[in-house]
Amino acid sequence: MKDFYLSTAPLPSSTAADQDAMVTWAERQGGYLWCLWDIAPSPDVRRAPVTSGYAANQADMLVTAHALGMTNRLRLNSEHHINERLAELAADPRPFLSASGRRWAVWASPASYLLDQQPLAMREDDDIPQQSLARGDLIRRPASFLSRHLARRRLKRLASLRPAERGSPAAVSLLYARDRYGRDTLHRVIRHTPHRVLVDVLPFRPGPAFLHPVWRQHLVDVARLPRAELDANGVVDHRPSSRVYYAAPPPDFHLYDELADDDFDAFMNEDSPLEHHAWQDPQPEIDAVIEFPPGDASWALDALGLIEPPTAPATLKSAYRRAARASHPDRGGSSLAFRTARAAYDFFIFNLHLLAHRG
Repeated sequence: MKDFYLSTAPLPSSTAADQDAMVTWAERQGGYLWCLWDIAPSPDVRRAPVTSGYAANQADMLVTAHALGMTNRLRLNSEHHINERLAELAADPRPFLSASGRRWAVWASPASYLLDQQPLAMREDDDIPQQSLARGDLIRRPASFLSRHLARRRLKRLASLRPAERGSPAAVSLLYARDRYGRDTLHRVIRHTPHRVLVDVLPFRPGPAFLHPVWRQHLVDVARLPRAELDANGVVDHRPSSRVYYAAPPPDFHLYDELADDDFDAFMNEDSPLEHHAWQDPQPEIDAVIEFPPGDASWALDALGLIEPPTAPATLKSAYRRAARASHPDRGGSSLAFRTARAAYDFFIFNLHLLAHRG
């Protein structure tokens, strides 16, 4: 998993003197920009990040990194070398143009682009505003900025939840994978079509954050696997992502551990102190992954027979034990109800840890 790197940069809150400037709502409020790169970011890296976004504070930044499977890669120190390129982009207030083929677009600033806001203008013709570029009203950035923006729009449409899936917990299937370096990873299945299995290329690390549907908003790429071959053989060699995908764990499957990777550790902590942001959360079973509906905890309360969210771990554990006994298939329940009860428990555990972290 050396393919992706996470950068963060604080957004200074704007002052009264900035009121007439073209700033975003996030720049007015402060918070953090974050970027995910497919190459180690450095001053000589000019291409666009593969995805990016905004976090209102350090706790939300930790949630985002956890949801992306990048907790071990999070460095909040603004002086850390992995954050230099993003800090340079965030500090540049100039509008910019990016062109790919005959299509071109203009953004208000790099911060506006990194917040995934729509461009000020997007056209498909040969009438690029050359005079504005010559006067310095616009600067020109590589074509990757436009192509990444268009790719993100396509991926969001591809990964959007169907109406029937938005109001209730949904089981998320996982595939096992082994890359060319022999590292074992897990990957979320986005969707099954009659001929393909669409898989998130970004490796997934089991943990409570898997419950958040926000992962669909930050897809980097999708592997399109032939469904017939996967169903018949249980294995597909996907050359574009340099991974072999398995329906069941291959022999000696062992999840890749970044903390045990000396090369990764040396890169991340060169001339910088080590930062640890991981929570000691109980890990769910790999085959019991459930995605909960966006912005709604009522399903979790129903699953555990609670009226309001628990504020103490003991209360939560007691409710979970009752629900687990009642929903267990051996006691007349169903597999889905049992897994939903476990997902509800993980959901509230996650929120209790988040509240403790913010406090």
